[in-house]
Amino acid sequence: SGATDISVAPTSSGDQTRRGNSETLVKRLARRRLTARLVVPPAPGAPKTTRATNSLRMEMQEVHGSCRRMTLHIELEMHDTPYCDHFLFFEKWVLEPHSAGGLRLRKSFAMRFTKRTLVRAMIERGTLSAQKYSGEQLVNFLKQRGSSSNSKIEEEPEVDEVKLAEVLNLEVPGLDVTKEANLLLDDDWSRGNLLVDHLYFQEATEVQVAPLAGTVEEPLGAPATPGKKRSHRQLSARMLVPPNPMAPKTTRATITYNIITCPLEDGSDKVGRLIIKTDLVFHDTPYCDCFHVREQLTLEALPDGSGTSVKKGFALIFCKRTMMKGVIESSSLQSQKAAATGFEDFLKSRGKGLPTLSRKILSDGSTASPNDSDANSAKSSKRSGPPTLPSLLGSRTLSTKSLGSPRSGIVVEVWELQR
Repeated sequence: SGATDISVAPTSSGDQTRRGNSETLVKRLARRRLTARLVVPPAPGAPKTTRATNSLRMEMQEVHGSCRRMTLHIELEMHDTPYCDHFLFFEKWVLEPHSAGGLRLRKSFAMRFTKRTLVRAMIERGTLSAQKYSGEQLVNFLKQRGSSSNSKIEEEPEVDEVKLAEVLNLEVPGLDVTKEANLLLDDDWSRGNLLVDHLYFQEATEVQVAPLAGTVEEPLGAPATPGKKRSHRQLSARMLVPPNPMAPKTTRATITYNIITCPLEDGSDKVGRLIIKTDLVFHDTPYCDCFHVREQLTLEALPDGSGTSVKKGFALIFCKRTMMKGVIESSSLQSQKAAATGFEDFLKSRGKGLPTLSRKILSDGSTASPNDSDANSAKSSKRSGPPTLPSLLGSRTLSTKSLGSPRSGIVVEVWELQR
């Protein structure tokens, strides 16, 4: 996980023996304390690393010399993160042998606050997101460790009971699934891959990308699918918020990506399907502590190789009850449909190899690209010639304001009535 400066204290251990009717249960206990410098997930105001103290308590149950269960109790204390003196982490890992010869792992966590703070809800949301990300890293680590020892590790099957509402379904000529998948599985997530470019297309700022969680093959406990890969990535950014009463203009967001690639059935190295599961947690919008957004983007190569079929769906996952649930759902659906229109233009431009310009969010929640504004202005000029608003408004005085975008160089003429 990128930890450094690891220092391990001596261990203290002991055994407890309990005899039953037919077997003897030996419970081995051990305690250990270590310090390290850990990597901090990207978050506004947070350092890149922090000093941390881990207190570990291990319990191992043995029957006739065979381990039946191992439990790890971990108390984690951070020293350099914001509000680190207000709370402690507690984790519990349970490892048990599986009947098929594999290994089953369960991990849970809890927080204990030692002081009151107004940002408790924000800390809990950020911690939950970070714990999910570290859990994915742990699974990938154990898979690689199990692969090197020729053992099997069983992962709990993915159960997605959330019904996604489809907001986009189209075919994009010229879009190469294999190229997009390779860019997403690369360690370098600078400008160039699909997800980062789309964030900048939406005029996101303050983008900070966490290190790539190791890319692994199909889970070892599942039927082998040569070439199928999974990867996880997390980033934070400041994103524009569609105009809404009481809503800020921008919000901080934490985004977790689960990337799955499936090869073509012809045995080649090309990718046939790319699935991107996304969890978005917003930190500054109204009622943001009551829900988060889940999206799924599926890109599948067309049979004739001419392009890509794209499908996108979304759902809202509520973690708290709120009387505003209906309002949140309706406004989110409207925003998702408007974003899907922009995403469609983004994909078509990407398929043609054209530069992707940012889109502007309009007052009605819809979006319009600078290209659309230029095209409409050109059509209007051809039809009616130069505008003659001053003559139409009599003696009223009008002025023009030139609004320029440093990224695209586009200038929009805005006529404003002066009082």
